[in-house]
Amino acid sequence: MDLSNLDVSKKAEDGAILELEHPVTGDPLINEDSGEAVSIIVLGTDSKTYRDKQREYQRKRLSKMTKKRGKEMDLTMSDEDACDLLATCTIGWEHMVENGEDLEFSKEAAYKLYMKYHWIREQVDLFIADRENFM
Repeated sequence: MDLSNLDVSKKAEDGAILELEHPVTGDPLINEDSGEAVSIIVLGTDSKTYRDKQREYQRKRLSKMTKKRGKEMDLTMSDEDACDLLATCTIGWEHMVENGEDLEFSKEAAYKLYMKYHWIREQVDLFIADRENFM
C-alpha cells in the first residue's frame, strides 16, 4: 500500500460536499426551486486550515489559564468559537435558501448559520470529523 494514497490531510484541505438532511426525518434537504440538494462544502479536521485554527484557540485558552492562575476556569470551546471554527472550514454552499431568498456564501454568513441552526452545525461537525468523507 502506497501511503501517499492515504494523504488525508491533502484531501481534507481540498474539501468535500455535505448534503444536508432534514433535522427530524433524516431525508435529504432539497431546494424547492432548483430540485437540487442543499449542500455545504467543508474542509476536514485533518486540513491545515482546521489544525491552524484549532491551535489558535488552544493558544487563547492557554493565555487565559496563565492570566488566571489558581482560579477555576472553563476551558471548553464556547459556542461562538465552535461556530467560528466551522465557518473557517466552510468554503461554500449550494442551493441554500433562508426566508425565501438565496443565501449568499461568506464566512460571516456561515458563522450566523451555525449560530442560528444548531442542527446544521451538528451535521457539519460530524461530517468534517469523519475521514471517510475525504477519501
